[in-house]
Amino acid sequence: MPPEGSGLPELAASPQNARRPLRARLDLSFAADGDGRSYLKRQFAAYPFHVCRALYQDPDQPGFATLYIQSCSGGVYEDDELRMDFAAEGGARVHVSTQAATV
Repeated sequence: MPPEGSGLPELAASPQNARRPLRARLDLSFAADGDGRSYLKRQFAAYPFHVCRALYQDPDQPGFATLYIQSCSGGVYEDDELRMDFAAEGGARVHVSTQAATV
């Protein structure tokens, strides 16, 4: 309910403003180049998925890619269906992780 005198309309609970379940898919494919450096070969990311660029953080394994997946939404709800598919060709070495929050 908006504050009194705010000028904002009050929305009554109705089918028109009910939240619809989210259905989304993430599909990532990895490969390695001739030098053994892993990379993201193909990607499909529907809202709320966001794919960051690959990072190469380990100096002892320069071709090992780290990839973070983020969510652009405010959260995941009970009826949401989020599907993630990953594939890696021979020689690809990848660590896929998600965002994290701290208090």
